[in-house]
Amino acid sequence: MKYFINRLIVLFPLQYFALEIGTTRFDLFNILFLFFFPFAAFKVRFKKKNLLLFGCYLLLCIVLLLNSSIQYPMYRFLSSFLWLTLTLFVFLNSYDFYYPKLFSLINALGLLLLFGILFHKLFFLDARPKLFFSEPSVAGLILYCYSFVFFYLVFINKEVKINFIKGVAFFGGGLLTESAHIITFLVLISFVILSNFKFRHFIMFLVLGFFAFSVIPESLLNKFSFSENIDEYSLSQLSWLQGYNQAISSVQLNPFIGQGFGSTGYINFYSDYEKVLQKSDLSDLNRYDGYSLFFRWVIELGFLVTILIFLYFLVKLIKGLRQHNVCESDRFVIFLFGFSVFLGSLLKEPNYGFSTFLLSFYLMGMYKNKRSGSSSLLMIN
Repeated sequence: MKYFINRLIVLFPLQYFALEIGTTRFDLFNILFLFFFPFAAFKVRFKKKNLLLFGCYLLLCIVLLLNSSIQYPMYRFLSSFLWLTLTLFVFLNSYDFYYPKLFSLINALGLLLLFGILFHKLFFLDARPKLFFSEPSVAGLILYCYSFVFFYLVFINKEVKINFIKGVAFFGGGLLTESAHIITFLVLISFVILSNFKFRHFIMFLVLGFFAFSVIPESLLNKFSFSENIDEYSLSQLSWLQGYNQAISSVQLNPFIGQGFGSTGYINFYSDYEKVLQKSDLSDLNRYDGYSLFFRWVIELGFLVTILIFLYFLVKLIKGLRQHNVCESDRFVIFLFGFSVFLGSLLKEPNYGFSTFLLSFYLMGMYKNKRSGSSSLLMIN
């Protein structure tokens, strides 16, 4: 059964064939995966530690529901609650679905996607080819994630020549999509370079990030980062800034706890950038998903919970980057691809219905850090 579940991965790029319900799109991969996965998972014993984690999650849901003073449609709460619950269930149970040839399947699928993007660019003359993905941005994210993984394999001296060629080819494919996820690629490369940093350094950066995010006035931030004439921004930049304003307002309402599942877009916030969008009748552009998963989680789950989730995966990433004798089909390489997609979602892809969201957690759940002594990320010396 696990081989069938893993082969469903080949469907995740087919975002064009999505089921539309209201204003939400549910990818074909998500629908089929979440239909079959529970049947396969229940054949495996649910571990007590997972039950405890699931119980903490349900407690958080109750706290969020009681805390929120924002009026928003119940169907949005139920939709977000359902998707996040199912995604958590997948993450907690995916460890037993790993098999050594999974990376070969992901590799082969990536090459098909790369050729498809090149074909669309050369023969259909698409300015920003996306193949069957929902947006060129998502296509670019996946290609850059592939590129990063192959460059990492070069970094650890695994089939250097062929993996270097693949890394360059996928990077070139990402450039063709003109996706902003080149930033995701650069951040991932930075993690590899900085993987020898001690954990306390990341804590310091985290505190500084919290200060910059919630304390520094936006008017001061604008002087350093943004142009004076907001009419000159692109729609993408305006949407990002509108999501930023909304997330800041949520933190000001409650610095620790979010406003509840589905509350994005319904909190009161002020944004000059929203006014510019209104001129083009686009004030709702990315308003209800916050533009990025990070903004959306800050609004719905809270800044503290969002940071803790990211920190959990960051710890796993840094520990994995420090381990030795990693092979191409190792669980960590699969985790690395899943984490790359997750990081890209935090930056720009917030939709729970996207296959990329569910896929990232499925792949990340296949890897668990082994306890180690001197190489531990938590050492303080």
